[in-house]
This record gives sequence, C-alpha cells and structure tokens, in this order.
Amino acid sequence: MEYIYYCANCDKFFYREQEYDVLSPPCSHCSCEHTAETQLTKEAYANLPSDRKDQWKTMIRQKFDSLDSIIVYNHRATSQRYFEHKMGVLFTLKGCRGRSLTVCKNKCIVKTDVTVGSVLTGNATDGEKTIFYKHCSGIQFKEFGLTIGYLQFETPSMQMNNMSSNFFSENTFTYDSTSKPLTNEIMREVYYYMMALIENSINGEGELPAYPPLLADYLKNHG
Repeated sequence: MEYIYYCANCDKFFYREQEYDVLSPPCSHCSCEHTAETQLTKEAYANLPSDRKDQWKTMIRQKFDSLDSIIVYNHRATSQRYFEHKMGVLFTLKGCRGRSLTVCKNKCIVKTDVTVGSVLTGNATDGEKTIFYKHCSGIQFKEFGLTIGYLQFETPSMQMNNMSSNFFSENTFTYDSTSKPLTNEIMREVYYYMMALIENSINGEGELPAYPPLLADYLKNHG
C-alpha cells in the first residue's frame, strides 16, 4: 500500500510503499534524505473532495514547515519504534480520523495524528492515550456503515473529549471504508481478541491468545 510523503526542501508530495526500516525515504523529486510520512494512503487521498485535499496539504505544510521540523519528527518516530519494540508490541492498526491503535500484551495505545478528519472533529492535538487492560471496565464495538465504526475502551476514569461522542473519545479507535483493507469482519475479530487480552490481564494469565483467522491473515499481509 502506498503512503504519501512530504518534502519540505522542495515543498512537494510523493508516493512510496511504507517500509518499517525506511522511516524517511528520499524525495522522488529532489532526492532530499529528510522527508516525512503523512499517515495518509494514496487511495484515501484520492477519495477526498478537492477542497479537503487543499486543506490537508495546508495542514501538512504547517506541521512540517522546515527540514528541521521533519528531522525532529523522524527522530521522535524512531524513538517510538524502539520503545514499541521494548514494550512488546503485537501489532498496529491504522484507521480513520487520524486514529491508530497499537496493541501490546498488557496495554494498548490510541494515537491521533493530523489529518483532515481529525481537524474537522477537533481531535488533531489529542496525542496519545495509553490504556492498561487491567483498568478496563468494558469494551464497545460498532461496525461502520452510514457512520464510522469504532472500538472503544471503557475505564473508570474515562473522559469524553468532544461533545460526549463515542466516535471522538480519546479512548476510541475509529475506522471506515477508507481504512481498507481493514474491514468490519476483521475489526470484529480484533474486538474478540482485545476482550481476550483484557480478560487475561485481569485474571493474571500470561499466555497470549491465538490470532483469529481473518486477523492473522491481515497481519501477515499488512502487519
């Protein structure tokens, strides 16, 4: 799957297959070595209306307004990958509205990045929320259809950060038709898998549950 990268040196965007070991691929226009992944796929960008595309480009240019800002961003991302490795990350899912879900053995991390959707819903600066499974009192799942789908983790101290909406809680991972190949069927298996992780954490069980079939196939091809 191709993602969009931005080069502040020549102020241009380019497409590149995402690779775990290549955080900052050279710009295909000017060959600058310091570029930034924008967290948006080529397919998702193509589905945006023209005015949203312009708005998104403006936001990216503001976020990465210099080579130095890209270098700092990539340094932080490299550090995050290192800590993810040390934390025993199982897998990461990328959804919509700038949301991603990193699943670990005893906790998960809901992250919000700058996208058109996250800005329009007032969630572009939420950052990251780490949720320990032993603190979860429940988990909700809703398939996408006429509205976006979500996976929400309930905790005793849970606070809603946008109009008391399940869709935009800081404890919520959101996805929709633009999150391909993440489907409702795969997300339902993620839901069951997360329930098993939560139960294991609460009961003090150390063995990881096996991945359900669709989730296993997804991680094999996109993990």
